[in-house]
Parts: sequence; C-alpha cells; structure tokens
Amino acid sequence: MGSFHFLPFYTFSANSAFLEAHYQHNFAGSLLNKIGFIRKLKLEEIIGANYLTERSNMNYSELYVGLQRLVFRVDYGISYAGDKKYLQGFRIYYGIR
Repeated sequence: MGSFHFLPFYTFSANSAFLEAHYQHNFAGSLLNKIGFIRKLKLEEIIGANYLTERSNMNYSELYVGLQRLVFRVDYGISYAGDKKYLQGFRIYYGIR
C-alpha cells in the first residue's frame, strides 16, 4: 500500500506541488470462497488504484487486481498516462511488506 506498480519515477518526478492517492481493498476471500475447490486454497482477492497528478505532467493512474496467500501475492495491473494506456503487466511479491 502506498506505492505505485509501474510508475517511471524520473519521468513523473515532481518539482512543484502534486497530489498522490492510493486505494486498496482486500476482500479476504469473500468472492472465491463461494467456489468449493478454490476455497481450500484460502486465497484473498485484492483490487486497488493509484493516482498522481502535477501541473507540468499529465495525470498518471494505475488499476490492479490480485490474489494473495500468506506472504505470496500476484497482481495484474494497467497504467495510464493521461487518457492513453502506458504499461500493463504482472507484479509478484514475496515476503512481508
């Protein structure tokens, strides 16, 4: 939480005031627990969004969905610079963040 998935830091570095926002929601298995054989995996569903804006740079936003099990997590995300798709891909986490 509180970090971007695909943000190119040097392209969007801020020399003036900026606005940054992060949102993440963990469904704690409430969606996948309705499917019998997947319930046993004890997966947690995650959705999130990140946003950055500054006067000299266009708006940057990211949307992602992911699955988590204990300390292992996989996210798929899409980022947008302005109104155009910028990057997309998977991000894998392992360990305590």
